Amino acid sequence: MALEKKYITLVVPENFSGRLDTFLQGSLPEKLSLSRSKVKNFILSGNVGRGDKYVRDPSKKVKSMEKFWFLLPEIKVSKIEPQNIDLDIVFEDADVLVVNKSAGMVVHPGSGVSDQTLVNALLYHCGNKISTVGSCDRPGIVHRIDKLTSGVLVVAKTEKAYQGLVPQFADHSIFRRYIAITWGRIKKNIRDHKNSNLKYSYGDDQYSLCTNIGRHGSDRKKMAVLKVGGKTAISKFREKKHFSIKGISLASLIECELETGRTHQLRVHLSHIGNPIIGDPTYGKRHKVSINLNEEVKKMREFKRQALHASVLGFKHPVSKEFMVFKAEPPEDLKSLLEMLENL
Repeated sequence: MALEKKYITLVVPENFSGRLDTFLQGSLPEKLSLSRSKVKNFILSGNVGRGDKYVRDPSKKVKSMEKFWFLLPEIKVSKIEPQNIDLDIVFEDADVLVVNKSAGMVVHPGSGVSDQTLVNALLYHCGNKISTVGSCDRPGIVHRIDKLTSGVLVVAKTEKAYQGLVPQFADHSIFRRYIAITWGRIKKNIRDHKNSNLKYSYGDDQYSLCTNIGRHGSDRKKMAVLKVGGKTAISKFREKKHFSIKGISLASLIECELETGRTHQLRVHLSHIGNPIIGDPTYGKRHKVSINLNEEVKKMREFKRQALHASVLGFKHPVSKEFMVFKAEPPEDLKSLLEMLENL
């Protein structure tokens, strides 16, 4: 049987007893860092064999001293160009990097953006070794925050770290806390909200909101709360401060926690209950303020981006297994906005 050159031969050790996929996962080169599900897919796709026959059963029981050949997967290298862009690095070791992303920076190329992204900066900072981690079009990226949102974000520097972080986001075991400055008062709006699409509970001075979120029916660039379809989205909100002028509710400082991580989730939920984030160009344009446009309100309306900051990120280190928590202070633009509200 003619085989391609990129294959290796693996021999089942004398003391091993078990499934083919388990044997392969433990025997393949560590640099591949293949999860069991990926090994299973390789077996099903005909990348494993014995002698001149393919073996397509991941659960096949293997015998001591049996020989299997394994076609090595093609490693796709990122074609994105490295760029020398300053990064605010919160933490870094051999496996992960935690960065405090600035507002205005896109996480990875796409949708007409080809450079000046976080990925371009990572390729320069980490070198070529990160170019093969995860997806070739977004190497190292295990989660995202919006372009106009600032805050902490973790990046995988190795395939092993990538395989250890992705499941944590999938099972929602990552801890994520944000701060947001919203229009109006969240407590009153949630209590008065009668929309059947929204389920909420209150406890420990915190509101928990549950809806389904999916693509907007008429604007495909937006997300929306849906009656049917979409995915379950759960957010938690706690009002930290409330700001008013002459007894009229103006704005609130909100602490937000994500139990799930849907696209634009916090922005959609806050807009849906009538408290859009100040400066949000997509979900806050139509919000009306029931007071005269004094100088402070004008400045709030002219805020250049959504007032949303990822302040805390906690996760289990994919190699050491230690649970680690990282924090990032709000940037100067949010601090100035809060100072102006404090002085009202």
